[in-house]
Amino acid sequence: MTDPIEHATARYGAVPSTLAYRLGKLLGLYPLFGPAPPLRKHGPGTFGVTSNTPSFAARIPWRWIDPDTHQLVGTDSSRRFLCLELRQFDTEAREEEALARVVDRIKAALQTLPERAPPWTLQVYLEDVPARALIHDVRQYVEAHNGSADTGVAAAWLSLFAKHVERLSAGDGYFEDPATRLPWAARFRRLRAVLYRAPGSKRSGAASASDLEQASVRICESLSEAGIATQRMDGGELRDWLYPWFNGAEAYTFLDETPYPHEAEASGNLPAHFDLAELCLGRGPIQSDSETGTWTWGNRAWRYLPLEPSFHPPRIGHWTRSTEAGRAAPFDRLPNGSILNFSIAFLPQDQVRDDMAKVAEQAFGETAEARLTGQQYGDAQTWMARGHHMLATQVGLYIHGRDVDDLDARTVSAESAVAAAGFSTMPLDDNPLSLDYAARALPGCWDWKHDARHGKAARLTWDTHLAALLPVWGRATGSGNPGSVFWNRVGEPFTLDILNSADRRKNGHLFLFGPTGAGKTATLNYMLMQAMAVHRPRLFIITALPTFGLLAAWFERHGCTVNHVSITPDSKISLPPFAQAKRLREAADQASDEDGGDALGQMELVARLMITGGEAAEEARMSRADRALIQEAILAAARSSQRDEVLTEHVAVALSQLGENDAQRARATEMATAMRLYCEGFAGELFNRPGEAWPDVDVTIVELGALARKGYEDKLAVAMVGLMNRIHDRVEANQFDPRQTVTLVDEAHVLLKNALLAPYLTGMGAMWRTFGAWLWIATQNMRQFPESTKELLNLPEWWICLNTERDDVEQIRKFKDLTEEQTALLLSTRKEPGLYTEGVVIARAVSGLFRVVPPALALALAQTEKHEKAARAALQQEHGISELDAAIRIAEAMTQHAA
Repeated sequence: MTDPIEHATARYGAVPSTLAYRLGKLLGLYPLFGPAPPLRKHGPGTFGVTSNTPSFAARIPWRWIDPDTHQLVGTDSSRRFLCLELRQFDTEAREEEALARVVDRIKAALQTLPERAPPWTLQVYLEDVPARALIHDVRQYVEAHNGSADTGVAAAWLSLFAKHVERLSAGDGYFEDPATRLPWAARFRRLRAVLYRAPGSKRSGAASASDLEQASVRICESLSEAGIATQRMDGGELRDWLYPWFNGAEAYTFLDETPYPHEAEASGNLPAHFDLAELCLGRGPIQSDSETGTWTWGNRAWRYLPLEPSFHPPRIGHWTRSTEAGRAAPFDRLPNGSILNFSIAFLPQDQVRDDMAKVAEQAFGETAEARLTGQQYGDAQTWMARGHHMLATQVGLYIHGRDVDDLDARTVSAESAVAAAGFSTMPLDDNPLSLDYAARALPGCWDWKHDARHGKAARLTWDTHLAALLPVWGRATGSGNPGSVFWNRVGEPFTLDILNSADRRKNGHLFLFGPTGAGKTATLNYMLMQAMAVHRPRLFIITALPTFGLLAAWFERHGCTVNHVSITPDSKISLPPFAQAKRLREAADQASDEDGGDALGQMELVARLMITGGEAAEEARMSRADRALIQEAILAAARSSQRDEVLTEHVAVALSQLGENDAQRARATEMATAMRLYCEGFAGELFNRPGEAWPDVDVTIVELGALARKGYEDKLAVAMVGLMNRIHDRVEANQFDPRQTVTLVDEAHVLLKNALLAPYLTGMGAMWRTFGAWLWIATQNMRQFPESTKELLNLPEWWICLNTERDDVEQIRKFKDLTEEQTALLLSTRKEPGLYTEGVVIARAVSGLFRVVPPALALALAQTEKHEKAARAALQQEHGISELDAAIRIAEAMTQHAA
């Protein structure tokens, strides 16, 4: 048995042996005192066969990122590499015909690369990285948008989120999905690619950079046409990818604590000795053992399994698409941490034809093998004449284990999963190339010419088959911006960020629909906790019930200022709807702007609500002359009032004094009498007293309480206008502040039932877009929305619908046009009580099906049933704690039960 060979992570190898070192000193090759310089001894041999190069880094042919081109620069400066991250095409609810069209687009993308010698090379890597990688990415995102991830709500949320993700991804699954009978766990699936020319080109560095730029634009734009988004990786993203590969799961602690020199890279001021390959390798031990065919990277045993070609045409999404409920895709059955690799050489097709012709010429005779070869050659020529290309492709798997024994067990498991996919692995026994396969399949290291001479692992593959085989098929994963983190059915993060302009095309308005029992409130809690951690917007929540009080208490505990208002007969809250009429003195001619902001028109709407009570019959009586009288009365009250604020009674008095004839005076008196109903009693307390300025806080929650009861519909509508006017004043005053504003109207089917409210909110929402303020509307009942709300519900770019049945989808269709695919997605949503709720997001930039699996705290803060409140009260009394602390204890108990 031979000992494993140590390999240095420094590019230029290890110091000489003692004898050579002493001899070098005597000959004057090294200084007599001090350390010897590292040797630069490495060659092009084969690992484990002709070369045991001390330096592993010497095999990696790239060093740093060019800030001008965002390309990796090779060690000889003439070679260039481009690293990409790809987002898989969403196959959810897609017909086979539609998927076949995508195959054609992917094939066309593969054919965009020029046919040159040496050939273009594309390497693709699919892996499920540890949960720590997602936590690391979310933390970086919070720091980029919030400025700090270590204080206040951001720190509290990140701690909560990290523990939640670790629980979701631990062990053999967070739960068994009743729909599939398979373990479900969070998995952070990443798809990356590296594009470069094989060695041997005589092009200069500048010419190589230009060639790579043109090639990358072609293939990336073509993939985009196929629905596969691509994004270039910078040095920091490359480090975050490869450092854990060579240093193990604990590498994420280093990544969190060691910032990458982004600014120095972008400005071209990296130190002369900077070597990105050495940085990615880290300091962990690198050893090779030719007897077991294993590498030791990061204290883990690694092995590369080249796959033999399949003799059957692949199905679309062969590796990553599940076509039957309850049947996992082949990649999902591989051991945890497996990496699926494709290395593709885009050979000149003339060269391929010549090579095939030589093989056909040698197949002479009347044997069955010769006849079959001739037939295959003819078929291949026909396919190539029809525009298909043949590409040299090596497919393999990286797998790892704690040690060689664990790796052997995982190898057996991987071979079983590969066999189920219709492939087989090359035999491992006595394979002298095992080490070389693993080293050369690394990003940027594969050379088709070397494989053709030595490895013989690559096979010619039709581009159509390759388009179906490549792991670009999957499920929706959102935008990649983790402002809100959900999951898809296989456990991948589904991310979106309504408050990030990169995810918006029109606006950040949202409509969220969740039927009773769908988890609407818990989902809103989850989204608002994340939004506050990432963006810290000014938050206004208007609700009919005391639903968000515990959420407000959690915000307050972690540093947010909170104003919690409950409107009851004893609350002494005032919402004077005509308070700003004084502004009309200098603009009596209806000062308005192009976005629909019309102060006089808004106040006229309030007066009409008071006069008609929101009743359709009364509104139908309202003539243009009546509206003119109302506006004149508002202006007259503004001119005559001696107060800073105009009250409802001032408008009623002014209205009673108007009219040019008896009919007008009678109508004006009738309308004024109706308005006086809002000047006395509870309504007078609300609408006929000077208002007090609300504090400028982070979170304002208004519970409408009594106004949401039956019989108070008219007063509720007036209160909504008054509230929205107050919020608008705050929004307008803060329009130059970088913080955004979110106004959530929950129980919207109750609060927006009045037909006059929707047009008012539509105009306000259109104007808010320029102020960075967004209206979020949430409801569990779409049947109660009047027809007048259709324009309002078409205002939001974002629709999120939870657990929709067929009847729910029909109700949605009344207000929003749906495609066949969107309808199919909505009808496919499921809910498993206590486990998850599925939903669909529909937006310009983001769409797809997702699962809500929130932290237990988001669920506990949303508990409003009588028995749930009683359980909190019992904990409060038993332990002498606050209601928030009781909810936290309930969340902890829920977490322990789930474990």
